[in-house]
Amino acid sequence: LLAIALDTVVYVYNVDSGGVTAVRAIQGGREYVTSVCGLVWSPIQKELLSSHGYSQNELCLWAYPRMNRIKEFTGHTARVLHMALSPDGASVVSAAADETLRFWSVFGPPSASTRPPRFHLTSSLCGVR
Repeated sequence: LLAIALDTVVYVYNVDSGGVTAVRAIQGGREYVTSVCGLVWSPIQKELLSSHGYSQNELCLWAYPRMNRIKEFTGHTARVLHMALSPDGASVVSAAADETLRFWSVFGPPSASTRPPRFHLTSSLCGVR
């Protein structure tokens, strides 16, 4: 289970033991720290996509578990508010405060042997009021 607290830390919880197994502080694509606004996990690629707020307004792709930054996705002009993974696990759509949706080819198409489960559940507590 992955969680964020709208700061620079990604918390990785072990749901079997109930404890925190790792805590990672990640930064956006620049040298300064920015808040992590959202996460998308690719179980096929073992990669994590984070969305960031002011002043970067970008998405960053990370190799898990070392959290090495692989790539940055830029284009939004305001903070990224939400992200959702496509059913095939290859693409992500992001919604930002600039009132735009952007579609990103992030994880690549899955092979027949590594396709995600038919019903893949992702959720975000950011949308809960």
